[in-house]
Amino acid sequence: RYLAAKYGAPQLWPDSPEKRALAERWMDWQLSTPSRGVTVAFQMLYRTPEEQRDRATLAAAVAEANAAFSILDAHLATRRFVAGDDFSIGDIPVGALAYRWLAMEHIERPPFTALVAWQARLAAQSEEHYPSTIDPRIQFVQVALSHFGDLNGKRVIDVGCGKGRFARIFQQENPGAMVAAVDIAEAMLAHATGLERAA
Repeated sequence: RYLAAKYGAPQLWPDSPEKRALAERWMDWQLSTPSRGVTVAFQMLYRTPEEQRDRATLAAAVAEANAAFSILDAHLATRRFVAGDDFSIGDIPVGALAYRWLAMEHIERPPFTALVAWQARLAAQSEEHYPSTIDPRIQFVQVALSHFGDLNGKRVIDVGCGKGRFARIFQQENPGAMVAAVDIAEAMLAHATGLERAA
């Protein structure tokens, strides 16, 4: 909130007290309402061996998260973003949690039509604020390249690659290296793969 207020006003931190309160309300909501169900389901499905999973606990967590996201889905049916027609700080934490829920496999969910459409709008915002490419001349990129040195002839894995920005740079700077990119977010990984196919 501090960074949004200091550097992101007025888009991320709305000038209107009403819009700002609405954005903050949804930020607090995601901490208190859907996060428990999402976290329990995630731990059960991705951190617990199948034979050790408590099916009743998993079912209860899924029902809890679906009920919570039904509230958000209804809210988004009448507006483009959580605080109104403009993207704001409220969309960031709520969007991240909703993305995780929608991306999790082996879960039955309602269609969440408004929620899915909102996620598409957030993805469009993502390209503006988190572009697919990064300038290799930027200082922290140079620091990373210098730290790892010559990677030609080596195998490199970028875990949590996002859109594959660093994986691409390491591959471009080290054409003799075998670079693999991995991310839990399939949409990010698909985007990174798409970039490679387009290159």
